[in-house]
Amino acid sequence: MSTIRNSLGVLLCSTLLLNACKGDAKEKTIGMVDQVQEVVEQVDQLDHLHDKEEFTDTVKSIIAPSTEESKEKQINDLEAKAKPTNNHNTDIGSEKKMPTEISKNNVKEIEEEEVNESFPEANPSNTIPKQKPNVLKDIEKPIEQSNTNEEKVKIQNISKPNKQGAEVLKIDQTQAQFSHASFHSILKNYVSANGAVNYPQLRNAADELNAYCKLLEDNGPNANWSRNDKLAYWLNAYNAFTLKLIIDNYPIGSITELDSGKPWDRKWIKLDGKDLSLNNIENDIIRPTFKDARIHFAVNCAAKSCPPLGNFAFTGRNVDSKLEALTKSFINGPANEISEEEIKVSKIFDWYHEDFGDLVEFINRYSLTKVNANAKVRFMEYDWALNEK
Repeated sequence: MSTIRNSLGVLLCSTLLLNACKGDAKEKTIGMVDQVQEVVEQVDQLDHLHDKEEFTDTVKSIIAPSTEESKEKQINDLEAKAKPTNNHNTDIGSEKKMPTEISKNNVKEIEEEEVNESFPEANPSNTIPKQKPNVLKDIEKPIEQSNTNEEKVKIQNISKPNKQGAEVLKIDQTQAQFSHASFHSILKNYVSANGAVNYPQLRNAADELNAYCKLLEDNGPNANWSRNDKLAYWLNAYNAFTLKLIIDNYPIGSITELDSGKPWDRKWIKLDGKDLSLNNIENDIIRPTFKDARIHFAVNCAAKSCPPLGNFAFTGRNVDSKLEALTKSFINGPANEISEEEIKVSKIFDWYHEDFGDLVEFINRYSLTKVNANAKVRFMEYDWALNEK
């Protein structure tokens, strides 16, 4: 206890000196030496305090600052605290907290309770957490009482993944489209920017192409698909099965070498639950269903005079912009000769003339050279040689 007395004496001296410096030094230091001596003597009386909590409370109350009190009140308070007492609720000298300090402490208390409730092992005292303050309940109310459908779906999916979450996933799977990414990769790897196909290398990667064709067979378009998703599916299907037909019979010099010169009529493709030919895909599905003349610059018949095969796969998102770009590129490309007075164009414009309507008008939509309405029209000879590198 002597060690505590000596230390406490030094601390009291420092505390009283600091309090004196805050106001009138002359007035505040009157009798300071007597006060310190008296307090030290009072500390000797603490020997009877064996209870740790009582001893701590008493010492704290003795050294608590009281800058607004008179010398006489300080001495009276110190004497009262030095006497044995069982009342530990006295809060002598405690300063009133500012509202901002109270707010910060409340927030800290809430955070600590949240941690202890979520991870009980993080509570070192192993005590039952206090009841949450009302402020925390107020924070939780907007989430519990939300009436928006979007928030309800989110809550249901998170809190009940085996019920509502599974139902939402089922709906999404029905509406979702399978990816054409594998076909896009094939075209990027084995088709050049000008549409020439590296058939020898593609043949070595036949498993990739066959896997995509199987994907098409297993995922026919349904009523939930958009128009563009369906169009992208059929355009990719025509091109993928044409490539498969070539590599399954490679090496050949022309697609016309197959099936007695009529490879487009043989029904060997199983899509949408039907046995189809290439002609079925183009003339019975794509053309009458979508009624878009631009598709003639997207389907590729594996011949040099055919509009170049794009080195990308069509998707519901890109199909319209790609059709527009392919049409403009082909009309202004080397396959056609266009001037104001005469146009020499691909035989495709002749074979499918009903799709193009007024040919000069159609050409003028995309041609960099504007053609006169009465310009002469001629058609190019078609080169059926394989479109290979």
